[in-house]
Amino acid sequence: MSSDPVTSAATRVRVVCWNTLNLALNRAERIYRFRHTGDMAAKLEEGREALGIALDWDHAFRAMADELARTPMNRNRFDRRVV
Repeated sequence: MSSDPVTSAATRVRVVCWNTLNLALNRAERIYRFRHTGDMAAKLEEGREALGIALDWDHAFRAMADELARTPMNRNRFDRRVV
């Protein structure tokens, strides 16, 4: 039996193998770990809340980026935005 904790992380890396799992865990800004003891339901809920903050930010950023991508932009308007 392993003594490693359950680990959950909010990451943009799509995990498909051991290498990308390590990459995802190394790049994750928020990681939640807990042992398999005590009130598991409460620990899972706490993890959802902790990671939900990161996931909510990701959804807001994605919506903003999608809106920007749909905005028509000519050279003059682009130059005004960049500066």
